[in-house]
Amino acid sequence: MNTQIRRIDPRRPAVITPAGLRRIILGSSEGERLAAHTAHGPAVKPVRSQGPFTRCTLVVTHAERGALTDGARQAIAAAAILATADTEVVVAVLGACGDDAAALGVDKLLVLDSFNPS
Repeated sequence: MNTQIRRIDPRRPAVITPAGLRRIILGSSEGERLAAHTAHGPAVKPVRSQGPFTRCTLVVTHAERGALTDGARQAIAAAAILATADTEVVVAVLGACGDDAAALGVDKLLVLDSFNPS
């Protein structure tokens, strides 16, 4: 029983609802195309806080193969969410790290390249 599965174009017109859901409108050319938004790259995130800082939150983590782990990213995100405008988010990374920490909400990054876990 070989039935052909009809392929649907993922770039078809859609409307973004106020809840942030992408709703596909069948048989219509109205709405926006998702490909137009992804072609320009991600939106630039604003700086979390300009300072001056009176307090700081410290996140200490280690890098695996030059990158932050998912757990480290979650810890940094939690620190950035919990930090107020006068709290600086400081991340200390044990080992070389090539990730863009500013995009994660880090105000100050301390990297110890020569860390040896053994």
